[in-house]
Amino acid sequence: MTAGQFHLSFLPCEYPRGDAVNPACSKEQIEAQFRAYFDRPWAVLTFNGRGALDAVMRSLKLERDDEVFVTTTFDYPNVSSCVTSTIFNHCKPARLLSEKSKAIVVIHEFGVPHKGTPQLRELADQRGIPLIEDCAHTIDSRRDDWQVGYFGDFVIVSFSKVFPVPGGGMLLGKAVPCELTDRELQSAIPLLPAAAAALADWPAQAHRRRAVFRSYAASGLPALFEADENVTPWFYPLETPYWEDIMAAAAQQGIDCGRWHGTDIVVLPCHQYLCDADVDRISAMVTGVFAARA
Repeated sequence: MTAGQFHLSFLPCEYPRGDAVNPACSKEQIEAQFRAYFDRPWAVLTFNGRGALDAVMRSLKLERDDEVFVTTTFDYPNVSSCVTSTIFNHCKPARLLSEKSKAIVVIHEFGVPHKGTPQLRELADQRGIPLIEDCAHTIDSRRDDWQVGYFGDFVIVSFSKVFPVPGGGMLLGKAVPCELTDRELQSAIPLLPAAAAALADWPAQAHRRRAVFRSYAASGLPALFEADENVTPWFYPLETPYWEDIMAAAAQQGIDCGRWHGTDIVVLPCHQYLCDADVDRISAMVTGVFAARA
């Protein structure tokens, strides 16, 4: 890292939370907050997003030969191991729907709603299997007349991807057995005030994420999609043949970035705690690589 430069993280958990955090928040209070936000009758705090998915898988009483169909917004060949390894502990993750499919997992990738979600809801109903919406990347993105989390029998939220906390998650929808251990609960309780405050302030925080995204685009960084007022992005996905050079330059300058699951896409930080100077610094790093390769 160059002298005088500080680390810029992917995740909001490494950034100051500010002073507007309630002094206390119970498990029951944040569950009620999420029930109201998603307009669902049931919600339960989980240790993380993976724990929420695991609870759903356990409730389905799957056999090893069963399959769970996983589909993503952009349909890239690979899927996060957080999803596939959790499913693999119970049955087989699959990218194709088959007669063995016992559930459908929809991942709203990069914060962009999966356009086929309404049709997958109908398909799940026809087959009598649950639809699981993975809202780890976004909790409020919209498409047409629906918002993420509207169609699923189950909705999964991962706190660390959207809030300034290092852990925690929420499972909403149909009630299933899902209890935190005493140790997990004690670890989660200190995180709840910041998560609750962030959810209460989410419209402003989502607006900032979209502003960061647009600043990158205005700097000439080509993106995979446009983040209009209907999309609250997770990362800034940059498709480029120079991804190796960008990752090397980012590491040298203390900027988190990564290659997206075997593609030529570099994902850059794009959260609400980045200031304009942070975005300028990241953009300058990328444009410097482009200029060197021109």
